[in-house]
Amino acid sequence: MYPIRCRLREASCSHLASRTTLIVALILPFLFPLISPVYPQNGEFPRFAEAYLLRLQSVAAETLINEFEKEFLLLLDQREKQYYAALPLPERRTYIARYWRLRDPDPFTPGNARLEEHLRRRDHARENFGMKKPPYFDDRGQIYLKYGRPKIRYVDPGSAMHLNTELMIFLPDIQTSNQSSLADSGGFEQRVDPGWVLNTGKALNSLLAPGRVSVLANESWNYEHITPDLVFNFVREGGRFRLVTDLRQAVIGGRMRDRTLQTAALYLQRQNHSPVYFNLARDLEDVGHQMRDWPGESQLSRLDNTIQLALDRSIRTVKESIRKSPAEAFIRKVAEPELPFFADLAQFRGGQNQTRIAVSIGVDLGAASAIVDSGGYHPVAVIYSCILSDHNGEPVTRAEKKKTVPITTAGTASVLGSVGVMEIDCNPDQYLMFLRAADANGPRRSIGKLPLVVRDFSGDHLMLSDMQFYMPISGVESQAEAAEVKLLPYPIATVLKFTPLTVYFEIYNLSAIGLNNEYRIDYNVTEFPTGQNLLSEITKPFRKSDEASITLSEMRIVTKPMSRESLTLDFGKLRPGAYRLEVRVSAMQDSSVVVSIAKSLVLAEEKK
Repeated sequence: MYPIRCRLREASCSHLASRTTLIVALILPFLFPLISPVYPQNGEFPRFAEAYLLRLQSVAAETLINEFEKEFLLLLDQREKQYYAALPLPERRTYIARYWRLRDPDPFTPGNARLEEHLRRRDHARENFGMKKPPYFDDRGQIYLKYGRPKIRYVDPGSAMHLNTELMIFLPDIQTSNQSSLADSGGFEQRVDPGWVLNTGKALNSLLAPGRVSVLANESWNYEHITPDLVFNFVREGGRFRLVTDLRQAVIGGRMRDRTLQTAALYLQRQNHSPVYFNLARDLEDVGHQMRDWPGESQLSRLDNTIQLALDRSIRTVKESIRKSPAEAFIRKVAEPELPFFADLAQFRGGQNQTRIAVSIGVDLGAASAIVDSGGYHPVAVIYSCILSDHNGEPVTRAEKKKTVPITTAGTASVLGSVGVMEIDCNPDQYLMFLRAADANGPRRSIGKLPLVVRDFSGDHLMLSDMQFYMPISGVESQAEAAEVKLLPYPIATVLKFTPLTVYFEIYNLSAIGLNNEYRIDYNVTEFPTGQNLLSEITKPFRKSDEASITLSEMRIVTKPMSRESLTLDFGKLRPGAYRLEVRVSAMQDSSVVVSIAKSLVLAEEKK
């Protein structure tokens, strides 16, 4: 489990104060007994993702509110909460189920790792931070449910008395004792430190008369791995821990000055557990130096103000970090290494008013594992999968393709050699597309997700499909295809300057132009205006157009309603950089009949 850093602080250098602190630490569990986990008597809390989603649709309204809704609302931002509150009961069930489906990090597996992690967090929160009322845990459980295990958990059991010699904590030569480790009943690694070792030779009793304050049990949780300076502080009040804006609320009793100094001490003890508190400690260290220069009571108000300003700056930083943090977070730990892939989608007209989506996907074969077959070749096998899900996260269709490429021992790995194409048909709508590339012979895999608006090609006006790029591939050798050159889909945005690129697209409803009429296809490759200045704009008309663009035109006669078009382009005269390829189809006799598509590419020099 995650580390708990716990300090039993010695607020005074006296033997009596040390004993008092330790005694208080021993009796605190009796003054504030731990809350035992409280569960409904029927034991109906769902513990697994599938059971959770099934029961969500069937429980009564009261059970839905207590066992599902109250904890679920903790994960939503303000806009989502307002939307959810306006939904009727049946749609709330659908909303919760959709929420979890859309956050499934790997929909290609039967489980849902995000929902399973939520249920694990929920059970842990109820067991370790339990309360009797829904959502059945205190504020610590709420933060744990939202963000999971903190990077550092600092626990202070509190104490009943601290003396003003705590001022010595500001001195620069303070040091800490060694820590020892033990495990508590919750499975945490707990680090216990007897406290700060104070230098009695620099006692400052002459500044203030001894005062008394009480420090309530408190905790600080660090989530800087989610958002920088993200820290949550909790203070125990009665039988529960409450989330507080700062640790001043943990210090009670005594004079204002005593509480200010004690609050500063609390933050100083956390200086190694958060960058924001480390910066605060540096500010307070400066105060410690100044204290020796302020000998009189009349100057102590300056001390109070200086400390308060330093505390306020730190608290504002933490509040801003909390404001910027996500409503919930899940960092999935992937044990196996990733297998990065390249992918490209192109949409075409399909049958029965559906749309056909061609998914081109490939990986670097050098990153995939290989096995030796009987012929001494190394077959590299990659499994590509895709899932198309609706707005509720329900899978609509899926496809899978296994690509096996025999490569010689001395052969060069090639992304093009691994490209596979999957095709799926679906109705025009808004979807989520999930893509995965997995090494068939090893543990490497990667998953990608993107929103997808599927086009409607059912109209009767002139239309163009999406554009696909193809490139020749001859570097992957096999026994049967030692010298064969193929045109394969090219899913990579970077194009090599002296490698021909074939552009493919389809034209629909040419009858809208009129049979026996002519139409024109224009190809324009133009350079993106990156980093241009006034001089480049002035000289633009005088530059040679063939240095930054390509313009080609073709004439066609309409012979049938649909046409498949392809053209191979040579980029040898263009300088490396980012370009935009636009294809325009227009009627010769009617300039108002025109359609166009465009695609971006990056031109790169050949590797030597």
